[in-house]
Amino acid sequence: MGEKKGLKRIKMTIKRKLLLTFLLLVIIPAITIGGVSYLSANKAISNQITYAAEASVDLLNEYIDSTVEPKV
Repeated sequence: MGEKKGLKRIKMTIKRKLLLTFLLLVIIPAITIGGVSYLSANKAISNQITYAAEASVDLLNEYIDSTVEPKV
């Protein structure tokens, strides 16, 4: 009976090692992909905001110029 308990303990240890290895093999790439996606999306949104702000400023400048020039 002592041998069976020892074998069961070894099997549980192997099961836990396999589970841990599997989780690491799944979690590490998922975190990496998530981080890269976040950084990429962050940069894209920042570029879109900058472009929209520049477009708004250009449009406002044209409006101000067209409003002020006839009065000068």
